[in-house]
Amino acid sequence: QSIIQKPNKSGDIAWIAARASAKSYVLAVFACAKCILYPNTKTVIFSATKKMAGLIVSEKIKKELIEQSPMLGREIKDIKTNSQDIEVNFQNGSSIVVVYASDNSVGHRCSLLILEEFRRTKKELIDRVARPFQIARPAAYRHLEEYSDLIEEPINVYISSSGTSNEWISKLGMDMIRGYYKDNSSCLICMDYAIALKEHHITPKIVHVTSD
Repeated sequence: QSIIQKPNKSGDIAWIAARASAKSYVLAVFACAKCILYPNTKTVIFSATKKMAGLIVSEKIKKELIEQSPMLGREIKDIKTNSQDIEVNFQNGSSIVVVYASDNSVGHRCSLLILEEFRRTKKELIDRVARPFQIARPAAYRHLEEYSDLIEEPINVYISSSGTSNEWISKLGMDMIRGYYKDNSSCLICMDYAIALKEHHITPKIVHVTSD
């Protein structure tokens, strides 16, 4: 629950977790909740592997979440999972679009940027291509004079499996911690295999083999 709520309280959040920690599932729940509760939320999932990121839409949202929640299905206008487009369009104008991490992906716009498996993407590419996607959510209330100055800051969610201390994600993690203690502008969440073991997603034998 705290993982789902935290991005709304901090502008930037990094979630680094071991495999089988239900990262994709929780991410799908958060993205859908954000899109439903905040109309016209434009979400981009930026990933070095479009096929893997596409599983968040085709497997987690389309097959799992909608099966578990028919009410979610009624909030969704259509879902595209073809070779060209992977996206979810909601009845209230919100959307989730999967974008391949490359120089050719410029031009997208989003108020929620999800950097999926970001440790596999060069930081320079994220800064140059993905971060410029960001815009303030085009909420309807902004057209009312009394609320015109209330502009929501875009949200960045970095999510990845764990890596090593010599990777660029290590510095990002330290920056997130500093931001949390300075002004609560960011947050770092780290999870090891304990959660996956507790939920019986994996076994101790699998952890041992993976560690080797």
